[in-house]
Order: sequence, then structure tokens, then C-alpha cells
Amino acid sequence: VFWLSRSRFGFGLISIREDEDAAAVMGVNTTLYKVIAFALSGLFTALAGGIHAYWITFIEPESAFEITLNVKMIIMAVFGGPGSVFGPIIGAFAVSTVSGGLATKISSLAGLFFGVVIVVAVVAVLMRRRSAAKKEEEQVSEQPPQNPPSPPPPT
Repeated sequence: VFWLSRSRFGFGLISIREDEDAAAVMGVNTTLYKVIAFALSGLFTALAGGIHAYWITFIEPESAFEITLNVKMIIMAVFGGPGSVFGPIIGAFAVSTVSGGLATKISSLAGLFFGVVIVVAVVAVLMRRRSAAKKEEEQVSEQPPQNPPSPPPPT
């Protein structure tokens, strides 16, 4: 995954994430890159699902689509920091360790932990977006005003 993020394809995806129109103008085939990214995410998800099914040796809808498992996966990615390679891995280890320890001691405390993590993650994302919007406004306001063209001299 690290190699993929530093390749031409990875830089193309980063440019699409930042500004899709600008990426298209620079020659990135945005549709192709998005389809390949979608296929790669499906590949990694299928691989993880296959390993999970092999590990627990029995699949049923109640266990496969359990809401707590899905929330844990989202929290792991958000906790580690989306958009980086090692962030979700570190987040997965941290959340698994803490939730495992809390679930063995007090089961309701693990639910409280997940709730707090979700609230903190949402607040952090909102604060990050607000600060990015302020930076953008400051950059726009710092640009000098463009002078209108002067009228042509009389003849």
C-alpha cells in the first residue's frame, strides 16, 4: 500500500482527492483512476473478509453484519487518520487493544469508549474543515485586487 501511494497512480488519486477538475486538466484520467481505486478497495475488502471467515470458521448474517463490528472498523480508520498508510494500522491496533481490555472488564465501558471516540472524531473532522475554510478565505483576501484595464487613449 505504501508503494501504491508513492506511485504515479497514487499521486493521481491524491490529485483527484484535492481537486478533480484540476487533475483532469493536468491529464489524469479521473474516471479510469476512480474505477481502478474502486476495484482495489474491493480486492482488499474481499481479502480481509476471506481471512475473517477463515479465522472464525463459520459465517452467518447476524455475525457478518453486526453493527458493532462495522462501527469498530470505521473507528479504527478514523482514529488512525484517513489518508495515510500507517495511520489506520496504528488505529486498528490501538482500538483493538483498548476495546479488548474494556470488553473483558466491563462490557458497557467498551460501548462508552466507542461513543466517545466517534464524538471526538466528528468534532476533529469539523474543526479541521473549519480551519481549512478559514485558511482558504485568508488566502483569497490576501491576494491583491486586480486593476481593471485602463481605457484606451483618446485619438
